Amino acid sequence: MAFLQAANPYARIVLGGDLNVYPRPDDIAYNASDQLGSLYDPALGLKNLWEVLLDQAPESAYSYVYLGMAQTLDQMFINPTMQADLKQFRISHINSDFPADYPDDVARGTSDHDPNVATFVINFSGFFQPVDNLPTLNLVKAGSAIPVKFSLGGNKALSIFAAGYHNPSKLLVVMVPYRMTSNKLSLPDRAASRTIRSLTNTPTPGRPIRRGQAPAAS
Repeated sequence: MAFLQAANPYARIVLGGDLNVYPRPDDIAYNASDQLGSLYDPALGLKNLWEVLLDQAPESAYSYVYLGMAQTLDQMFINPTMQADLKQFRISHINSDFPADYPDDVARGTSDHDPNVATFVINFSGFFQPVDNLPTLNLVKAGSAIPVKFSLGGNKALSIFAAGYHNPSKLLVVMVPYRMTSNKLSLPDRAASRTIRSLTNTPTPGRPIRRGQAPAAS
């Protein structure tokens, strides 16, 4: 975790799963092992979303039931970049609430643990000028260059790009309300800190674009 955040301060990191260990403070009570101790290192700045749920809906803050005792063995940690976009965290009790009821009975869920569900919202306020947003249809002349600018509500850096797409030689489909010969737009490496700026080239008349190949830069 420390390496990832040092390599990319704007990395969006989620670490979670069936860690099979109680969250703090339970995992350090009564001389317990504190196996998650490194994830609580203040230098990492990670947040255990169980704590969020404990504040908002404490009666729902469990993911496993053992002999009638509700426990939390499944954790989800996020870094500050992700926490800024957190909308909600809940544990879906589709398994632990349906245990075996009698001798030789079996659990009625699909597993013995409940899934952790986190919802994140990245604000997209629309395109900036010179692009008009829907329902306006932008008309451009073929062969012209269009600066596409938009904001995601904060400094997301290059983590908004899918793996392999921080590369001007690859194509990325962007839903811009333009009428043009091709709807495949190229996003070269021109990302700014808070406003993403990309130069998009419309096809030059008479120059076909091969599938999987970006338009030539103007």
